[in-house]
Amino acid sequence: MLRSCMSCAFFKKDKTLPDAKSGFCHRYPPTVFLIGDDFRTLFPPVRDEFTCGEHKSAAKPKSGSR
Repeated sequence: MLRSCMSCAFFKKDKTLPDAKSGFCHRYPPTVFLIGDDFRTLFPPVRDEFTCGEHKSAAKPKSGSR
């Protein structure tokens, strides 16, 4: 199951904006997140042990090869 960036324990909202349309990752700085309809990252980490499934899917898009 994929979890959104907001549900990840390492995610921190950008407090400079009242509505926080972006955020940062504690575990893989300076990873920046765009929070919108989809939770894709600008610089997705590629480590398999990353806790947020959305990052993993953004880094390794499923092409149906497996």
